[in-house]
Amino acid sequence: YLVNRAKWLPKWVRNFEPGAFLELYHKASTGYLQEAQYNFNPIWLTFQNGGNLGLFVNPTYQRLDDGDYRPLDLAIVSNRYRYVRYSVMFGTDPSKKVSFQFNGETGGYYDGNLNYARASLILAPIPHAAFTFNAEANEFRNVGGYTGTIALYSLESRMAVNPRLQLISFIQRNTYTDRNALNIRLAWEFQPLSFLYIVYNYGAYAGSVRTADRQQEQHIIGKLSYLKQF
Repeated sequence: YLVNRAKWLPKWVRNFEPGAFLELYHKASTGYLQEAQYNFNPIWLTFQNGGNLGLFVNPTYQRLDDGDYRPLDLAIVSNRYRYVRYSVMFGTDPSKKVSFQFNGETGGYYDGNLNYARASLILAPIPHAAFTFNAEANEFRNVGGYTGTIALYSLESRMAVNPRLQLISFIQRNTYTDRNALNIRLAWEFQPLSFLYIVYNYGAYAGSVRTADRQQEQHIIGKLSYLKQF
């Protein structure tokens, strides 16, 4: 990519960084070209305040064979697919107490179309605490015969008394699987290279007999590692 700091740029723009790159993936068992992505970003602006804005065009080739992974187990026919996707990225200064990130995509996707959006709000009011709110949506249009919208919501928190004692939690809601998940992890380095971990997991999801039923799972896991140096 090119880093351009020309005089014609507005004062609030630090860099103009257009670029392009290519990604190729071959299947190890056959050697066939499995995926090719041609990534062009004609516009990438880095602002003086630490934010950024980028526009991307991504022509894509996908070879889908029998037995290959299908997103969401959709009934996508084995074939060679070529499509183009367009995306925009925007973010504010991540070092601030409040920052925001957004990524939006639209365009073809295998045999249909997919619109995608993800937004993140990060709050770091003090050095010892940070909270991240994420919202993600996928709108499928006739992909493997499926049309619908799937949303994923999550909240992550990280609190620390000091670098050696931290409490991390993660809550997630998946509308596709109708599943809620909670993960809490306590990490304590009570002496150099010696750790105590306590992890709590909770999950709730629709029952297999009646959708009105809710099944629950709970797990508590502990791990202690101790290192004595002589």
